Amino acid sequence: MTIIPELAIQNMVQKTMAKAYSIVPPAPVGEVSITYHKYSNKIRFIDLLEDCIKRNIPVQMLDRMDSKAVEIGKM
Repeated sequence: MTIIPELAIQNMVQKTMAKAYSIVPPAPVGEVSITYHKYSNKIRFIDLLEDCIKRNIPVQMLDRMDSKAVEIGKM
């Protein structure tokens, strides 16, 4: 068994996609985290990065109520 990110499936050929199955909810999701110093001037950069990520993620993936963040190494 191989776990493939949902975004990667969109680029698969039909023959390969026929073998792909969805994970029963709550599906594990990745989470993006950024750490910065509280006196840093990087808030604008972080906001721009967030906007860029959200613009490049399909709308149906942005607000998932049936997802659960899984810590790395806990799967």
